[in-house]
Amino acid sequence: MHDDGARQSQTDHPESLREQLEHPDDRFLPIRPEDLVSAIASDPARFHSVSAAASGLFEWLDRAVDLETSEFQDQLSRLYASFDPHRDTVLLDDPAIAQGDERARSLLNRLRYLFDKANFERLNEVQIEQALAEANTHGLRVRVDPERVTRLELFVRGRSSATRRRRSWRRPRSGIEHEVEVYRRLVVIVQMADDPTIILKMFRDIPVADLEALLPHAEVQMSLFDKAKVFGGGAGALGGLVTKVSQIVAGATFAATQILWVAVVALGGLAMRSFFGYRRTKHFRNSQRTHHLYYQTVANNNGVLATLVAMVGREEVKEALLAYAFLAADDEGKLVSERAIDDRVEMWLLEHFGVEINFDCPDAIETLERFGLFEDRAALRVLPPTEALRAIEAHWCSRRSESYHLDRSVDGAV
Repeated sequence: MHDDGARQSQTDHPESLREQLEHPDDRFLPIRPEDLVSAIASDPARFHSVSAAASGLFEWLDRAVDLETSEFQDQLSRLYASFDPHRDTVLLDDPAIAQGDERARSLLNRLRYLFDKANFERLNEVQIEQALAEANTHGLRVRVDPERVTRLELFVRGRSSATRRRRSWRRPRSGIEHEVEVYRRLVVIVQMADDPTIILKMFRDIPVADLEALLPHAEVQMSLFDKAKVFGGGAGALGGLVTKVSQIVAGATFAATQILWVAVVALGGLAMRSFFGYRRTKHFRNSQRTHHLYYQTVANNNGVLATLVAMVGREEVKEALLAYAFLAADDEGKLVSERAIDDRVEMWLLEHFGVEINFDCPDAIETLERFGLFEDRAALRVLPPTEALRAIEAHWCSRRSESYHLDRSVDGAV
């Protein structure tokens, strides 16, 4: 996680850049590593000798990081196997998740570490409650029953805006376009009551107002409009029945028992109509929710772990490559602090790619130090590209940091 000093650096940006940073806590780099390499390689005036070595640096950084993440993913998969609701193997041990269960604590600690390294932020209870209170879920009404869950954690990465078309009373067919705030990635960790498994779900481009529809313990309810449709027709039919009975009584053409039978049959038909109308409407609402979840889902359970670990690898490579490129090209010796590196990298990304992030400089510096790429760590002076390539290759061949993530994730801290 960022320390206070790293977060404080946001306030020291040039005024023009700070005004443009709409989401200063977003550490995610929304650029492919290959595109960063191309940008560095095509700008020798800025990056000097690093431009020619950019492709090789990326290749060896990727190999060294992949060695660490592969080992981490294997360990995570083994830990999660007993808690995976979609496992297809025989379970030989008891996966019961109690408060003091060591395996469950170990898994959850490593998951929290994994989210932080993948540049996700955890929503606290207040944020979750606010999101649920303000939710509208594309016109759905969803009730969340807290008694059905014993554990619920939500992690998000990246906020942006998107356009959504929603039907209204004025435009029931074409609808009206609205700009909504979305989470680019959202992961849900849920343990249901009386169920030892842990559910992991990842979604993409989720409007903040739609959050509650993604929770496994959410139940769709009919809106007032739905109820009006179901029971409004019944009220109209009831009015017709009353009118007909009144006419019969006024004309005295039927006996009282005959009138009673007419009323019973008519009311029975009305009850059936309302009942099946209610079921049909509720089924439609559930189908809406299922359709929504289907197209927004990225991965489930063990697939979430694989996706997150891959994200960690890509983020570490991009951060390390950027930090090294700017430090190696710093002929004037101006990059003497993490704050200065932050400013330089963030300004370049904004100018070159038009993206606004809070660059995770502490993570990038730690990666460079781990791979032995500093000539002088205190002065933030890195090895020249040729020597840096040899250092990373030697590091990879010796498998020196193979257990890096395993060791760091024991207590869930970064």
